[in-house]
Amino acid sequence: MLNSMKYNGYIARIECDEEVRIFVGHLAGIRDSADSVGMISRIENHHGENHMLENDLFEQWLADEAARVLAKLKNNEPLTQDDKLIIVLKGQMNHFHHLDVELRQEILTLRQDMDRRFEEVNKRFDDANKRFDAIAGEIKQINEEIKRMYQAINGQTWKMIGAVGVIVLLGKVIENF
Repeated sequence: MLNSMKYNGYIARIECDEEVRIFVGHLAGIRDSADSVGMISRIENHHGENHMLENDLFEQWLADEAARVLAKLKNNEPLTQDDKLIIVLKGQMNHFHHLDVELRQEILTLRQDMDRRFEEVNKRFDDANKRFDAIAGEIKQINEEIKRMYQAINGQTWKMIGAVGVIVLLGKVIENF
């Protein structure tokens, strides 16, 4: 852990987080929220109340410290261990920003690919729906043809029954004469 430093009235310190193997900057009274990956911080005031705010303070502090260390390098002044860690932190911060940009681009590309695939699936479903509609139309047409055939057969059946009835009636009439 580095010695504490002051920035705009805040006391800052840097330590190495062994779990994730990166350097972590802390400003006194500010704790990083675990779910926000350092983008949101909690500040506890003297009443113990928590307030949420954008965590630009650490990045501003790091930029100012990096500028100070760069000025030392330009003047060929010796660097302290803290100065060297500032350079490492600035490099990590830049790396994180580049990873963030790459990740966002990759997510955008994946989203566009998924949108394209969903459009293809929607087209396939639309085509299937059109085929089902065509089949449903054909089934309705076949059903109508069956109804017409049934009506025709039914009409013919009644005619045949009527003809048989007339024949039987004529046979009875002839028999009675």
